[in-house]
Amino acid sequence: MIASPIAFSTSMINHPKVSPDPARARFTGFGESSLNVEIFLYVLSEDFNEFLGIAEDLNLRIMAIVAEAGTGFAFPSQTAYLARDRGLDVERTEAVEAEVQSWRAEGALPFPKLDPRRIAALDGALDFPPEGSVEHSLVAEPASVGGTAKRSRWRFRRSRAAKER
Repeated sequence: MIASPIAFSTSMINHPKVSPDPARARFTGFGESSLNVEIFLYVLSEDFNEFLGIAEDLNLRIMAIVAEAGTGFAFPSQTAYLARDRGLDVERTEAVEAEVQSWRAEGALPFPKLDPRRIAALDGALDFPPEGSVEHSLVAEPASVGGTAKRSRWRFRRSRAAKER
């Protein structure tokens, strides 16, 4: 369970020394050992000592919100799992090595930069939105009168941008 960014936002907006506009807290991504939440707000103080006191109060409130959610903060740590794995798949390793050798022989190694023709062949090749998703079903349906499906507009912009390259 993680503490809700909404709880952070509500707590910060309620603070008398925080400007409600633009106070926000958003889940921004995944760290090496963490779920990252970005908190952005303006503290209403021109005195640095008062600012430090307000910042401390806000940090303590954040700690309380996290504890109330039944979770905690990530601190750097390492865990070693000892297991017997099967090691490398010899057939796959040999197949990949052969493929890299063929690229080398053809002068087509994809580093440090892919060939523009390869980029053009790969552009838009992934199935997105994936089959089974709500967005996929919207794309599969014909565009409604007076508008087009988001996917169609995106593809149009992407294909136009690809032609301009």
